[in-house]
Amino acid sequence: MANIYLSSTFEDLKEYRAVVYQALRQMRHDANRMEDYTADDHRPLDKCLADVAASDVYVGIFAWRYGYIPQQDNLGQKSITELEYSKAGEVSKPRLIFLLDESVPWPRLLMDEVTGAGERGARIRQFRESLGQAHVRAVFKTPADLATNVTTAISNLQQERMSADIERQRQKLAEESERRSLRTGLRVVGQHVLDVGAHFKGRINEQRELGRLLADKSTRVVSVIGRPGIGKTALASKVLGDLENNHWPHTDNRIPVDGIVYLSTRTQGLNLEKLFLDCAALLGGEKEAALTRAWANTNLRTGEKIERLLEALDEGLYVILLDHVEDLLDTNGRIADTDLHNFVERSLAAPHGARVLVTSRTPLAFESGLLRFDQRVPLTAGLSIADGVTFLREMDPGGICGLRDLPAEELARAVERLHGIPRALEVLAGIAKAEPLCSLGEILESLHEKDAADGLIKEGYRRLDKHERLVMEALAVLSRPVPKVAVEFMVAPSAPGLAVDAVLRRLIELLMVDADRVTKTVKLNPIDQDYAYQQLPKDGEYSRRALERRAADFYAQLRVPREKWRRIVDVEPYLLEFEHRVRAEDFDAAAEVLSQIDVQFVLWRGYARRLQSMHLALEGKIKDPRHKMLHAYGLGQARVFLGPLEDAIEYLRAAQVAAREIGDRQMECRATGAIGEVCRRLGRLDEAITCLEQAVRMPVANKQDTLLLLLSLAYSYKRRFQDALECGQRLMDTALSQQDQALEAQAHDALSLACLGLGKFDDALAHANQATDIYHERDDRDPLGYVLNVQGMAHLGEGRIKEAIDFFEQGRIRGHDDDNPRIEGFCLFNLARASLMQNDSSKALDLTSQAGDIFTRIGAAEAPAAVALAEAIHAAKVGNRTAQIKALLACARCSSATADLHNPNDLLAEAEALARAEGLADLAAETHRARSEVEGQIR
Repeated sequence: MANIYLSSTFEDLKEYRAVVYQALRQMRHDANRMEDYTADDHRPLDKCLADVAASDVYVGIFAWRYGYIPQQDNLGQKSITELEYSKAGEVSKPRLIFLLDESVPWPRLLMDEVTGAGERGARIRQFRESLGQAHVRAVFKTPADLATNVTTAISNLQQERMSADIERQRQKLAEESERRSLRTGLRVVGQHVLDVGAHFKGRINEQRELGRLLADKSTRVVSVIGRPGIGKTALASKVLGDLENNHWPHTDNRIPVDGIVYLSTRTQGLNLEKLFLDCAALLGGEKEAALTRAWANTNLRTGEKIERLLEALDEGLYVILLDHVEDLLDTNGRIADTDLHNFVERSLAAPHGARVLVTSRTPLAFESGLLRFDQRVPLTAGLSIADGVTFLREMDPGGICGLRDLPAEELARAVERLHGIPRALEVLAGIAKAEPLCSLGEILESLHEKDAADGLIKEGYRRLDKHERLVMEALAVLSRPVPKVAVEFMVAPSAPGLAVDAVLRRLIELLMVDADRVTKTVKLNPIDQDYAYQQLPKDGEYSRRALERRAADFYAQLRVPREKWRRIVDVEPYLLEFEHRVRAEDFDAAAEVLSQIDVQFVLWRGYARRLQSMHLALEGKIKDPRHKMLHAYGLGQARVFLGPLEDAIEYLRAAQVAAREIGDRQMECRATGAIGEVCRRLGRLDEAITCLEQAVRMPVANKQDTLLLLLSLAYSYKRRFQDALECGQRLMDTALSQQDQALEAQAHDALSLACLGLGKFDDALAHANQATDIYHERDDRDPLGYVLNVQGMAHLGEGRIKEAIDFFEQGRIRGHDDDNPRIEGFCLFNLARASLMQNDSSKALDLTSQAGDIFTRIGAAEAPAAVALAEAIHAAKVGNRTAQIKALLACARCSSATADLHNPNDLLAEAEALARAEGLADLAAETHRARSEVEGQIR
């Protein structure tokens, strides 16, 4: 809102108009007024009406004169003032109306009722009355009073528009999420870090070398190294911008580039999680889905995930930019983020993968054996004198600030003084634009610092006015590309009504702010960002902390409603709000933000590590008991994904205790149920059942119905199949009464496993088929593998071995494709059992070994069962019956603790038969007792 039309009669309100005009100019608004035409009421009507139509806001000021009535083309014989008012309404401009207070003494010669004009005052009285009826209008008594009223009204109007802009921005985020969900792949991912365009000069040799390295199939990592402002990011942006169009700086060959990922610590953050998932989005389709599942899979080590990503990126020419990596380095030059460091080092040594382009102020430290793979393009010097002179001339295309037409020798001296550093030259051009009467020599002479380039950057900031500094400081705190409305929101408390767009235009013109026309965002150069942020005091009414809180409040207004969440981008406003609240050291407020994020939504989309790091940032810093409770629960859930599970139980117990202390029964129920599920995974079945039964019994509104599923599964694992059946039926009743399809699938899931344990194979298959159909329809991939395994075991129980093998194979493939090693291990083990029933011991041994490797790698409780089965097969091959019997007995006992492994009774029957045949009475008795124990467990 920068163009305001001031409408009134002239002679009677001259002083008032001047004060209002000055107030609006101080707020950086443009005010159109009749003084710009001629100093009386006889101004050109067509131009007046055109200016009203072109304005953003109409401000009408009325005393006791109706004003000049033009005769031509004016059928209603209205004054120019009223015609301006009508035109504003016609083109739907906001109309702000201000009427002189009737109690104010007024010069009689400036009143129509005295002079006889306007039908002796009747027209203005009628007009004022209609204005009062049509608008919420303000009255004024003095010029200062009017100026205050106008600026307040403008501020209020701007606040309304800002609120509308924020809502549009929130809607834009939601729409972007929807668009991303429909994409099958992208060629460019991430925010362009710099738009150098045609202003980039020189660096021909460096461009060619960088292009040559990126085109070389053997290149894995290239580092552009140089001091602040030397142009590292500009060089990388220039080359990558050309590569987007398949133009290479070192050759005329149009080598096709399959994709580019832009990542920077100064735009949207830089860590392995973001890198991994952005690369997945680049590939799109099934590759994106597979990589996303791999990232979410907590049973895969980070190194394995990196290898999968590098393999996926080896099928084309992909470039990943890691910009401003110096922000991530420790004192030894090593990337402090272990995961990201591992990615870069593995990229260095890998035979396949993408080309990684790094920009950093200092060289990255790697293991000595990898240094030979680290290709570097050092920027040790600034632009050449000739390129620097050309650069300065191009910064002044219209010759407004004198740079374009200065002698080359004078420009060359400036370039030499500033060592050709591009950012310093930009600031010099900006100062010259701001102060055209100040010569280039005078600007440079004002610098007293030993390093003229650094001094010039400080000087450029010092010469800004207070509003320009406000905007710079707001952008420094926001620390990433943002829309204009974000800046407006930030400065509103300190400068209400400020025309931020006008200030931004000025800063862009002075080369202090970068604008991206495509994304319609603005940001600071990193050097200016660091400097501006440091100028802010840490505490106080206007400080870093105050502005960090304000930034957090902005992102709080961009939250997408939970029911519309589809992708992790929908949660981004919460994550950014959290980041700013932590910077403000408002740790309890940050904890409150975390509590409003659906933990499971974030975890299942691969962001477990980010969630954990957010919680760890609050460790020991929260005071509020409720926030401490929510923090412990969230960290416990992250540990369930990332391990170790014992730590998960510790945090969940802390949440449980805290919930009891503050009387939060809902959280106590959730924490208790979560503890039970973790105990089931650890094989502590009695403890699991106790916790889950307690959670189910709690009289809590909106209790998780999935607790019944977890309890039914725990019963089945304990071989209390009748209890599992009853629990599953309760869940089914709830699902049907609520017409909840998701719950219905879970109920069928629970009932299929319970029926399987009871030997009701037909019922087990019927429930499993129903669950499978619903899971397929809902695309619930994770539970589907478990149901396929149950279907296989049901067929195996009825002796239909071929059918069983088919379902086990489907489950194994599903587990492998979905990166669910637990279900893959179950199906491999059960396939081995089926192979033994077909007397194929060689195949059974291979399958058992695969299952054992998986169970051992993920630390599953089922690993001993696979080891024992392999030992039994080996012993059978060499004819060691005693060892075979003991191994079968051990396998059966281990298998009986997991309902997802096939019924061990046939193993025990085989062991007992062998023991009797060999005359091993003690072993026969032991196997018989084991059979009785297993059968007795079925309740």
